[in-house]
Amino acid sequence: MEIESIFPLIYRLSDPNYTIYHRAALGGLAATIKAWGKSPPDGILPKLEQDSVTIEKIGDLTDQEALKRILDASFKLTEDKLIDLPGQFIAEGNDGLRVCIHQILTKTFLQHHRMRPGEKQPRQFILQEADSEENHSVTYIAINSYAHQKAQGTDLLNDSKKNANSGILSKIGSIPQSIIPGAMTGRKSLQAPIEEVILLLFLIVGCATFFLHPKTYKEKFQYCIIIPDIIDLKKFALAMERISSQSQDFQRFTRNYLGRVVGGAEEAALSFLLDMTAQDLERERSIKGGCN
Repeated sequence: MEIESIFPLIYRLSDPNYTIYHRAALGGLAATIKAWGKSPPDGILPKLEQDSVTIEKIGDLTDQEALKRILDASFKLTEDKLIDLPGQFIAEGNDGLRVCIHQILTKTFLQHHRMRPGEKQPRQFILQEADSEENHSVTYIAINSYAHQKAQGTDLLNDSKKNANSGILSKIGSIPQSIIPGAMTGRKSLQAPIEEVILLLFLIVGCATFFLHPKTYKEKFQYCIIIPDIIDLKKFALAMERISSQSQDFQRFTRNYLGRVVGGAEEAALSFLLDMTAQDLERERSIKGGCN
């Protein structure tokens, strides 16, 4: 009996069933594929178009092995145990931005410690401000792994022994809060077809994250997730790459640690929107004028 494969995976922005979360996740997947460049995971053949992404497997890979290779290449850790998302194109040496994003992701997508087990004692990081002799110390919790690396909580790779031996994947997966922060569940977890769950894993890549500065000294920092409404995958992936680049052609609001500290959600959305459209003023944009 021939085993039915989920590959090729085909995702289209124009899918009428997609919400802004799906489109943002598809943007994250597109940016990740662009980051792979000419070196995608072995046995994986991705294709990025303006409106779609197609992922095929080649050779004798099982569906499980193909998915594991995709996850390994998409969700990484640095030597300092910081979250590393290739699709966000954080340049080597821009450790301040990496620490900032790591801090926010562990308080939003990865709130529960089981979703990002790590060290108990925080590590110290010296934040060097540009054009200033003053340095500031910030701390972060180093982690050993995080949910997206193994699709934790989705049931995609936690199949029965029978399925594990055959290499097939479940047809239905779960959507935990590590995939969509704030996703409410009842007696049963939110469920969706496996292809959709795989896509939503990349929401963490397609979103921009910010600290919200407290209004009084008694309040703590809060966190903000900007979800872009994407209309062009290729241009979105290119814009994501440009935001974190070291080029001085355009002033970037969100390229460093302090640029991710804002006064409110409106300022966060405006900063991200300006960065995304800085080089597209005379061309069609990659996202709609608003963000959620």
